[in-house]
Amino acid sequence: MFVLLGAGALARDIVETVSGSGRSDLPAGFLVHADFASEKTVWGLPVFTEADDLPTREFVIGVGDRELRLQMISYAREIGLVAAEPLVSAATYVSPRAEIHGGVGLGFNSIVECNVIIGEHSLLMHNALVSHDCRVGENCVVAPGAVVEGHATVGSNSFIGANAAIAPGVTIGSNCHISPGSAVLRDVPDGSTVIGNPGRIIKSVEPKVSA
Repeated sequence: MFVLLGAGALARDIVETVSGSGRSDLPAGFLVHADFASEKTVWGLPVFTEADDLPTREFVIGVGDRELRLQMISYAREIGLVAAEPLVSAATYVSPRAEIHGGVGLGFNSIVECNVIIGEHSLLMHNALVSHDCRVGENCVVAPGAVVEGHATVGSNSFIGANAAIAPGVTIGSNCHISPGSAVLRDVPDGSTVIGNPGRIIKSVEPKVSA
């Protein structure tokens, strides 16, 4: 049993992932800030606004915005919550030689090949592919149809947009944003935004401290 942090569209998508994952447990409910608790239940599951009311201490992040994800993960750790077991859709392939950390969500038809490591609280959305020998850090989002090719690295707190492609061996720094459809052929420093095919850096800032 686990609780979802957030109750928006992404959190509801995760509920559907769980329902098709073969797990016997559905989420215990959603944890949201009291100011945003417009509903008492979502899809029949309770919405909690106080951590003391939670029936479990395990959580999965259900928010897409990077900064808000960081804040919510930090909050969850402060109140003693821990990462839940990975959520893997029944239609997903995960190599037995891959290492998937807690709180990770793997959406429908996503593929994780051999010798891949995926850090805590990262999310692979439907039809995403992470090829052999890749490293994906904590709290990353790999959007639908994105491809991370062999021996590539994605730093923590980075976003890989829909249908983007990361070329073999490329390193994406932490706190990066790779725009949808981009083809990244060269290393990208921390805190960068990349757009286009071939990808070009349009912004680079000092990286933020992770949760």
